[in-house]
Amino acid sequence: MESIVPGTKGFRLLDDIPFACTIVNIMYENKAPVAWTIEYADDKNTEVITDFDELVVEIESKQILLLGDVIRDIAKYLTPWENATTCRWINRACRNILSHPQHWITLNLANPPRGIRISRYLHYIIHLTLIEDASVKKVLRSVNLNGLQITDRDVGLLLKQCPNIEYLGLAGCFKLSYDLFPTLKTIPLTLHTLDLYMTPIMQWEITPLKNTSGELVQILPSCLVPLRLPSILLEAAIIVKDEEAYPPVWFLSTFVLDEYEEENMWSNKLTFLWTYSSLPVFYHESNTYAFQSPQVMNCWLLASSKFTKNILQPREPKKLPEKSVDAIDFQAQKVFASLNELKSSLEAQVNELTNAVEAAKIEHQVAKNEYEIAQQRRTDVEKQVNRAVLALSLGEAQVEPPNRSGKILNLAGDDKLPLLPSPAVIQDISRALDQQYFAVYDDFLGHIHAMQLYEEVVYFYHSDQSPFHFEQGALAGGKTGRNLRYEMPSVRGDHVLWLEGTEVNCPISIAATLRQLDRLVLERLAAINSELQRCSLIRHRVMITCYPGQGSSYVKHCDNPNGNGRKLTAIFYLNPQWEEEDGGELQIHRLDHSITRIPPIFDRLVLFFSNERVPHQVAPSYAKRFALTVWYMDWDEYMDAQVFTDQTADIHERTRIEKEIDKFHSQSEP
Repeated sequence: MESIVPGTKGFRLLDDIPFACTIVNIMYENKAPVAWTIEYADDKNTEVITDFDELVVEIESKQILLLGDVIRDIAKYLTPWENATTCRWINRACRNILSHPQHWITLNLANPPRGIRISRYLHYIIHLTLIEDASVKKVLRSVNLNGLQITDRDVGLLLKQCPNIEYLGLAGCFKLSYDLFPTLKTIPLTLHTLDLYMTPIMQWEITPLKNTSGELVQILPSCLVPLRLPSILLEAAIIVKDEEAYPPVWFLSTFVLDEYEEENMWSNKLTFLWTYSSLPVFYHESNTYAFQSPQVMNCWLLASSKFTKNILQPREPKKLPEKSVDAIDFQAQKVFASLNELKSSLEAQVNELTNAVEAAKIEHQVAKNEYEIAQQRRTDVEKQVNRAVLALSLGEAQVEPPNRSGKILNLAGDDKLPLLPSPAVIQDISRALDQQYFAVYDDFLGHIHAMQLYEEVVYFYHSDQSPFHFEQGALAGGKTGRNLRYEMPSVRGDHVLWLEGTEVNCPISIAATLRQLDRLVLERLAAINSELQRCSLIRHRVMITCYPGQGSSYVKHCDNPNGNGRKLTAIFYLNPQWEEEDGGELQIHRLDHSITRIPPIFDRLVLFFSNERVPHQVAPSYAKRFALTVWYMDWDEYMDAQVFTDQTADIHERTRIEKEIDKFHSQSEP
């Protein structure tokens, strides 16, 4: 209020409506303002008011410029050394501003202070402590060391201590060598770009660098080449030396160099490229280097002094001498022309053959599709014939398979079962069956339901009071599996229990598991899988197995090698404490002769086609291994095997199985 004086402009508020006015007089009492005379801008009427809250006035304030604000503005124009030393210690405000990590993410350290060793200078900067428990070495992302006399060791230490550096500029650092690359190979790098412009490192392609992300580090090349000149010519061609520069640079007269005809870098190449009257040559440890071409010199030239630019005057490069016609070259050109003609002819033939092959592939695919359609029709006719013969033998008018495949039944109690895989996952399972003939799905029942089933199975296996008992597994043969059975622990070492799932004492957990399998296979997979759609599927009884350990196993076999009706095998594993050393993996032999090993992990479901496409075996098991196996049968094939099987085929099958067992024993003997 002390800044309000006569002449101050403002507004008078009446019912929140502002009226422009000017204060023309102020009355005081005990040096305090008590009344203000105002003049309205619109009609020039005056009025005295005693409530200052009715006035809104414009008060001019003087802006105070703080030192901290100045430092914040000029910090980006100072060198890191000035920010880290002089300016940082002016006062607490400056120290807080210059200790913020944002000032140290990108650093240009190419201008070191005088009188301080480079290694000490770098050490001081990168170990500088910042606010927020940070330090320069933790926040540094981009650093420019151009022109510093640093060594391979200095660069290695810097990258070890600053693990987040993404850009490192080393242009003009002539003390570096190729030994830098083996050093960098031992350091976990986050580098994206490494600038080696005007360094003696010229063969960097030999050792490509990768960062921790597996990406190749982009290398900006040296652009220098060694310049080999006799010392006499070198001295004769010198125009001027700049010994103060690092590295020292000598300017050689290109006219003098052109007069020298012996073989060297200048006469072989640079003389025909160079567009300046002088050639800058860098001298380091008795070696001389020059730029590959005038174009790659531009970056150095932009940073050079006016003196350097004045020396580099333009000139016409020396013209390449016309090459005389060589008889051998002429003959070679004729040969090349002939070869090119032959090449074009061969390419035309290859293209023609390629087109013919593509056309043949299309014709083959069409024929294959027609064959498959005809084969399917033949299979359908055979099914109808077999059904008619079966009906005749049973004295029935006709026999039809149960029509369950692909129909969702929604039986009572289904709402209490675990959730099925999503439609997308079921599509993936179907696709896996089509492509590799087997599929694996984990967490089929969920831990709680799977544990209930596991406890029931373990009880059946160990308890003498159980209404169901395991027996030695048998290797069955023949189409029916009834006539050829071999109880041989060395060939099939499991104990088995067969259940229909409808027995009086059958646990609810087993019946629920069978229903869950039917919901997946009969009602979902059979509706979308093309091969299963062509079958009338029924479920066979469940086989519960236990491999007792001690190396028990099951030899390589197929569940349906000869048309016994088995279409799809489903194995559900119940081994909550399985470890890798327990063994017992299901080994599937692929068509490419590789083997896929599937560990019998708890709550894992494995589905595979039962025929010869999926030969498999059980690896030796060294701990108890429980599993449920269910076969989904092709009703027509199954009935054909049960009713119309030729006993002669069983004799041949017996012979084949006995040979397989003899082979197994011969391989097992030491």
